[in-house]
Amino acid sequence: MFFVVSKTLGIMLLPTNFMIGLGLIGVILLMTRWRRLGRGLMILALTLLAICAWSALGKFLLYPLETRFPVWDATRGAPDGIIVLGGPIDADLEKGWAQARKYAPKKSRKRTAA
Repeated sequence: MFFVVSKTLGIMLLPTNFMIGLGLIGVILLMTRWRRLGRGLMILALTLLAICAWSALGKFLLYPLETRFPVWDATRGAPDGIIVLGGPIDADLEKGWAQARKYAPKKSRKRTAA
């Protein structure tokens, strides 16, 4: 249950999904007695989506990440190491994958009589 809730909240808290969710909540509130709050949420969501879509906000946020480390230069020698991003290897999980492959439907085989 925790896994499903964490994945759902993780997706809903992405910035664009969150803004779209605010807009949808605003639409729903328009049909209730909280029309003014609903209209405000819709305007806020639309404004934030417009700022994110048509401004250079993304480039400003990415710039510090892209310039954090210097570009590799061949005159400084070989790199000390390479970092590969990924998850750990879990033997129990791999066993589950092998089991899933084991019981997966096989391709239809053509059988002929000799």
